[in-house]
Amino acid sequence: MLSTLLSEHRIAVVDSVSDWKDAIHQVCAPLVKSGDIEPDYQSAIIDTTESLGPYYVLAPMIAMPHARPEQGVNNNALSLLVVRNGVEFHSEENDPVKLLLLLAAKDSDQHIELITKISEFFCSDEDVLAVTEAMNTQDIIEIIKKY
Repeated sequence: MLSTLLSEHRIAVVDSVSDWKDAIHQVCAPLVKSGDIEPDYQSAIIDTTESLGPYYVLAPMIAMPHARPEQGVNNNALSLLVVRNGVEFHSEENDPVKLLLLLAAKDSDQHIELITKISEFFCSDEDVLAVTEAMNTQDIIEIIKKY
């Protein structure tokens, strides 16, 4: 399921970003460009982070930014950003974040199904580490195919 939503043009590997907002912009960019999410979705993630903190930083190195479906989701979609040098989200126990998986789900049923597959991936420390160390997007796609 993940590999059907994570095509090569929705995956990016960068050495660094200027800050967490830049990371959010970069992980959202492919889905804004494709029309799967509206720019408002990106703004909602940033606004909520500023008011509540980085609620989507789930574990060491891992963030799954998302907002509510009604805040700008047009289609179920995922995008992935790997930041080789990591980025600080002010999540003491989990910084630096190296893997951002943006979740856009149109409704709660789809949301639960996607979260289940994503959690299987996130529970594999070996695969998460392999993705953060992958040399290119094709290597990442091969790892994600398991899920």
